[in-house]
Amino acid sequence: MNLRQQPNCSVMREPFLLAALVLLIGGLYCSLAMSAETSANNAAAVQTTAVTGSKLDIALGKSRMVDLKEPISRVAVGNPAVADVKILNLKQVWILGMGVGSTNLMLWDKAGNTIAAFDINVNLNVEQLNEEIQKLVKDGSVRVRSVRDRVVLEGRVPDQDTAAAVVEIVQVFGHKNIVNLLKVDARPQAVPGKPAAEVEQIEIIRGTEMTTKQFKSQ
Repeated sequence: MNLRQQPNCSVMREPFLLAALVLLIGGLYCSLAMSAETSANNAAAVQTTAVTGSKLDIALGKSRMVDLKEPISRVAVGNPAVADVKILNLKQVWILGMGVGSTNLMLWDKAGNTIAAFDINVNLNVEQLNEEIQKLVKDGSVRVRSVRDRVVLEGRVPDQDTAAAVVEIVQVFGHKNIVNLLKVDARPQAVPGKPAAEVEQIEIIRGTEMTTKQFKSQ
């Protein structure tokens, strides 16, 4: 009587164990690959979250309020002697112009991403100075602006005395660095013993351009 040979169970289990080991190793490799890809994507996201730098012009002694879209966790200002920064809440900061000059302001979130970056320029406050000069110059046009620590005078004045008075007002306000670009209207000088000739001014318009020319009265 021939008996059927019984299968060897230990031999049959070896292929199954090998296949399970291969699947396990393959799963671990895929998991590590996906984790590495996710980390790379997160790193790229952090590098690209920095916003484009913005410029803030603030008059000396004046302040600006900045509203942010994301909550902030850390703030840094380059030169606190130029601009003082106070955090009012997680999405709002207050900036005060402390000294003439320039500095920068950086703001980050909890993850270390840059929320905003500002270049801050603090210039002289010339608003009141402009008002006083406008009261003085009735016949002419003068504009005062500041460039860092300098006061720039531009426009026209009727005579040299008015130009000198404008400069004196600027000095009274405590400004010493003055760039005087004022133009004085030319007027004929009187000859001793002879009355000054009267001058007529004619406007000449060519398309959208207007010029003036002066002629002696006949």
